[in-house]
Amino acid sequence: MTQEQRERKLRQEIHGLRVKKFHWTLNDFKFIIKGLGYGESLRALPEDRLTELKGSSSTLVGKSFHKVSTSLQDFQSEIFKVFVAISSFQQGFNNVVQCFCFGICNMSPEPMQ
Repeated sequence: MTQEQRERKLRQEIHGLRVKKFHWTLNDFKFIIKGLGYGESLRALPEDRLTELKGSSSTLVGKSFHKVSTSLQDFQSEIFKVFVAISSFQQGFNNVVQCFCFGICNMSPEPMQ
């Protein structure tokens, strides 16, 4: 089996885990592997990195519940940080919009102070 064939087989097996074990969409999967430092595309990864990713995915399937629990807690913590950042941005954006709208709606001949 050539290296290209082995890499293709590994990519297929990884996507099999993604679909059958984790039920992740392709976009979810890309987000997760990018967060783990593997980039966005499996095609860009060499055989050793594909093997490493497949091994770590297999570990998550159930060899150690503690590892899964810890990984999920870390993942949930990171997701929470993202939501907090988005919420802060949205709140700041809403404040700017309200100030802008208030300024337009309450136009007076005198300058606003």
